Amino acid sequence: MKHLILSNKALFLFLLFIFNFIYLLLYLIGEFIVSPDIFIFVIILLVSNLVVLFLYMAKGDYLSPKSLFLISSVIFILIRPMLSVVGDFEIITVGKNINIIPIIKAVISVIVIVNFIAFSTVFSTSKVDLYYRFIPKINMFNKYFELLFLLLAFILSFYFLFMSYKGMLKLVSGINYFQFTESGAYNHLKFFFYAKFCFLLSYLFSQRRVGIVFITACCFIVSIGFIIIGLRGYTIAYLFLFLAVLNLKYKIKMFPLVLIASCVLMISSIVLNFRLGFDVTTSYLDMLLSPFHQQGASFEVVFGAVNFKDELINCISFMDYFLKANFGACVDQVRGVNFAEGGGFASSYFAEVYYLGVLPTLLISFVFGIALSFLSSAYTRLRVNLTSDKLSGVIVFFIVPNLVYFARSSAFDFVFKTVQVLILVLLILFFKRLLSKNVQII
Repeated sequence: MKHLILSNKALFLFLLFIFNFIYLLLYLIGEFIVSPDIFIFVIILLVSNLVVLFLYMAKGDYLSPKSLFLISSVIFILIRPMLSVVGDFEIITVGKNINIIPIIKAVISVIVIVNFIAFSTVFSTSKVDLYYRFIPKINMFNKYFELLFLLLAFILSFYFLFMSYKGMLKLVSGINYFQFTESGAYNHLKFFFYAKFCFLLSYLFSQRRVGIVFITACCFIVSIGFIIIGLRGYTIAYLFLFLAVLNLKYKIKMFPLVLIASCVLMISSIVLNFRLGFDVTTSYLDMLLSPFHQQGASFEVVFGAVNFKDELINCISFMDYFLKANFGACVDQVRGVNFAEGGGFASSYFAEVYYLGVLPTLLISFVFGIALSFLSSAYTRLRVNLTSDKLSGVIVFFIVPNLVYFARSSAFDFVFKTVQVLILVLLILFFKRLLSKNVQII
């Protein structure tokens, strides 16, 4: 497959330009073309575009940050229109104005933003990598701190798993899931993140015993406490974090990755059936395909933001948006969705940037691409120095889970997380200098 990998930068950018030019024409004249064949053409164009992106950005590494960016875009947004071509899957399940032209507009809006982020990532990646100039290597070692934080991490992890187990027993007893969530059953979730931070501190003060592979494996195992109480997302995010780090040491091939993904899909279906109290999927094929359709529900939010933008602006002002009003609830409202039991389709990066307008979309997506390039640099350097490059490990450890779920997050979530981690790195460097005056550091 190596000879199929697209490596020419000029060719890649030219292809992106061609794709986006065709998308613009379709967006402008789509309303005048009523033939359903145009949808098939858009999907063929979409798949071709994605193949080009994977060949150039992933370059055969299916778990690199650039690959995870594309996977998140596909699984949480673009998978629905793609599935509708090969099976009997609804693209938009509820709401108003469900027809092919609004759906095409939503598809085009997403892939153009994906292309622009890809362009920004390529643009910000230069031969003289700024990451290497500004993020030094550090090697902090103190066995007492290492053991102390590791012990704290295990205690907090045990408490988190124990409380999740108690919550699972409530679900098994037959309690309604919405009553379960309102009963304070999720109050203990913060202990997972306390444990995660202690694992990180233990890693920073370790020499070799507590490595990045070890702490990501621990976080994934502990995150099973989420899935047993019906929260699939966190467990999947930390599984991908573990696999991405493991991939640095043992490059994971396509077949085992597909096998792992199939197992995750099966478990995801079982958890959903358990959470709802009835079987949503009945056959093994349904268990493999239905989770893709379910995870792609965020496409409905994009559909609403693209096709009901004027109503959306009346529902949530820009001031309310920045004051953290419920964006997803407004999208549901303006497109005629109201779930009696509560909840909704939440939000999406692509929906929120579209709502903010063309210039904010370009600016936020350009900064997103720079942040993705920065994370990719940390990932590449960690591959070379897996045991000694602690700061690259910190960056990958904190940002990758957000990247996995960026398509279902807010417009600023991934960028803000990157900035927060940079601040954390600066604090670690400051702490190292302070500590070196009082404690032996090797």
